[in-house]
Amino acid sequence: MAYHQGPPLGILGFDEIEKVRINGIVKHLKLDAESSLQWQDYFGALQHYSLALEYACKTPYTTEEIPKILCNKSMVLLKLKRYDEALKDAMFSINDFPYWIKGYWRASNVLKELGQFERAVDILNNGLSACISYSAPKEDQIIFFIEMLTLLCQDKGNTFKRNLQIPQDEATKEKVIQRLILNKSWANISYLVTGVYPGNNVDLAGSFSDLNFSFVPVGNLLRQISVSQKKSWGIQLAIALLRNGASYEQMEFDVGQAAIHIGVQDALETGSTDFLKFLLGTYINTSSKKDMINTNGDTAIHVVIKTGKTNSTYGETILRLLVNYGCKFCHKDMSGKLPIEYLKPTDQGYTLLQTANNNPDLINIPDQRLPQTHTPQQSKNTIDAII
Repeated sequence: MAYHQGPPLGILGFDEIEKVRINGIVKHLKLDAESSLQWQDYFGALQHYSLALEYACKTPYTTEEIPKILCNKSMVLLKLKRYDEALKDAMFSINDFPYWIKGYWRASNVLKELGQFERAVDILNNGLSACISYSAPKEDQIIFFIEMLTLLCQDKGNTFKRNLQIPQDEATKEKVIQRLILNKSWANISYLVTGVYPGNNVDLAGSFSDLNFSFVPVGNLLRQISVSQKKSWGIQLAIALLRNGASYEQMEFDVGQAAIHIGVQDALETGSTDFLKFLLGTYINTSSKKDMINTNGDTAIHVVIKTGKTNSTYGETILRLLVNYGCKFCHKDMSGKLPIEYLKPTDQGYTLLQTANNNPDLINIPDQRLPQTHTPQQSKNTIDAII
């Protein structure tokens, strides 16, 4: 192996020459190890890092290289599944060089691989403390916190409660949430915002609940999670985000539907009217918002009735909720039909609309949004059917 030659002997003393020589050896061994890693030659990389560590430990001139080599060696040992040795090197770095943040990261990786999530969380928490003590970049703090959060959410059976490091400034909290959004980690966001998620840990539950969520796209949340996730924690999260600054208009844009239709769709999917009630009680507060049509030309009442589920308890409940909140049932769809025309007199929905029509506040008004494509006689029969 060839090494760089140091300065001429006549210029530097013996100690300085030795320092240059050792530094050169360590540098080249590290480069050789990196080359081996590129070829996935982990045994070769381990040999080079081990030899580099021997040289670095022989002289005080290369002390700053020791934690770097230890962490890289730990990474290689982990790839070789030599867990005890990998953890030993990482802990050596932590104990003797606590300022070198990567030591905590390497140790947590080993413990995570071993399924020891509780110990891994403790190590990451210590790493966060070190980040603060040694003024590490904010990016390091964010990475450590998200990894700790992820482990807590993965360890569904653990209920331990400890005093963990939590970002205090809003800017860092926002960056954490933004990173989780990018990763589509909505369950982790739910854990931080509402404390409701598929697990039992409460260490960080609700710790971000006071944040302004104007930057969070609720529409992406609704599009990217499953129906079962909506039932479990997703709708509670959506409500919490909207209550704390998330944009209703952006939600409509991202989903491609008016809020009334988003709420109805959710209610039909989940069998719960919680989200629909929330929307009707907050954002959907005008007739125009309540009676918006979808791309098929249907009002929310049309949508519910056309599912054919108004004779079921939850279908009738959704329909009743829409009527009680002032959604009109006098508008015609693109086929020129009123909602009631899709019902039989024996249907629960038919009785509900007939009863609601007797309320003066719910008397039908002319449809000014859709063109009428039916004959005058059809129009007369339709009006007769609902009065």
